[in-house]
Parts: sequence; C-alpha cells; structure tokens
Amino acid sequence: MMNETAHFTGHRWQDLNGKDPQDNFELLVHSRNIVIDLIENHGVTRFYSGMAIGYDLWMAKIIIALRRDHYPHIKLLCAIPCKGQWEAWVDYNPEDVYEWMRVFEEADEIERVYDGKYERWVLPNRNTYMVARSAYTIAAWDEKESGGTFDCLTKARKKGRMITRINPKTNEIIKENW
Repeated sequence: MMNETAHFTGHRWQDLNGKDPQDNFELLVHSRNIVIDLIENHGVTRFYSGMAIGYDLWMAKIIIALRRDHYPHIKLLCAIPCKGQWEAWVDYNPEDVYEWMRVFEEADEIERVYDGKYERWVLPNRNTYMVARSAYTIAAWDEKESGGTFDCLTKARKKGRMITRINPKTNEIIKENW
C-alpha cells in the first residue's frame, strides 16, 4: 500500500507568494500536474495532507477537486498532528479555520497522529508518520535549511523516498531518488 501513497509538505502561505492561491498559480498548476502523473503513471491513489495552512491545505483541496471531477478512486488522507490543530488559528484568522474544517469534512480518512494537545514535537512527529507511509513526497520548498518542510524532506531523503520539489519562487521542478 505504501507504493500507492504520496504526501505533501510545504510552506505556510507567508513563505510562499502570499495567501491568495492566484498568487501561487504556477506552483499549484505544477503540483496538480505532478499529482496527475503519479495517479496515471505510478498507480498512486492515496494522498496525505498534514493539514497546515498554506500548501498542505491547497493540495488537499486539489485532491478533493481531482477526486470529484476526474479520479473518483483517489483518497485524501488527513494526518492531523494533534487534538485541536486548528484551535491555535481561531484568533489569527477564522477563514483559515473554516477552510481547514471544509477539507476535514471532505477527507476520506482522518488519522490523528497524537491524541493530546499541541506540543512542539507534534509537527515533526506528523512528518515522520507521513514519510513512513508514503513512497512519494511532493514539496513546495524554497531551499531554506530550517523549518517543517526541511525536516520532512530530510526524513524523506533518509528513507529513500521519491521526491519532487517545486521552488515556490522560481517554479523550478527538481526530482530526487527517481
């Protein structure tokens, strides 16, 4: 089943090209095309989102749209890092909470990685969880060697996963371990 599974990792919208998906249009089109290639040419049917604001949620919405419009057999799996993941965002931006809840409701499977409340280690723990269950990694990464996306890519590299990276600033696509 692992060979049928991919996961997403990427920056929050603050580290991309802004909050509006239109400002990240090329990144998202490239990402969608990578997903379609995985479905059509590599037999991938299961896609994990870590459900963070930004790239994770945008990719979850792309999977929902692809499932609805073209590939009814694919599944969106949400790897929730902890209980109440969205609660930290309520005062920050209610629209983000609403978007998170819509994706949550349309997911095929919800997998809570840790049953407690947020602690500093739960996000790296969620990354380990997704990497362990996926043969493929799709990343929106600006090549900054710190943060959650870097952590997830480091884990994927150590496990020999097939990685497709897209630089959100240049839209360059790089494949590793293919």
